[in-house]
Amino acid sequence: MIERDAPGSGPGVQTDPELPTVQGQLIVFARELGELYRLERSRNAELETVLESLRDTYLATMKSLATVIEAKDQTTRGHLERTLKVYIAHYNAHRPHRALQLEPPDPAAAVTLISGHPPARVHRRDLLGGLLHEYRRAA
Repeated sequence: MIERDAPGSGPGVQTDPELPTVQGQLIVFARELGELYRLERSRNAELETVLESLRDTYLATMKSLATVIEAKDQTTRGHLERTLKVYIAHYNAHRPHRALQLEPPDPAAAVTLISGHPPARVHRRDLLGGLLHEYRRAA
């Protein structure tokens, strides 16, 4: 350490001669980190677009496959559309989504809990033959 009198410092204050170098390195590091963050956000947006495209392609493929199967069998005709309507309603109104803090995209009215009351009963509704379950407070 070297003793030096600099503006704003008193006599006998020791400063590190490598301090300007370290400060410069930190500034470069902060700029590089900011650039990496911008690149990552851009890549994330691209990946979201690709993922959405893959989901759409997958759904279209499954619908085409189901349509071909339904065309061969009169007893299953319309099953895909009925199943899809039930699942879409469940997905949008009941299924928790991580990106929405575990809330569904179209949640039902918020439930207000009042302290001092006994716990409410829960009613389970099975959908698609028990493949999906929805839970609500029983009246």
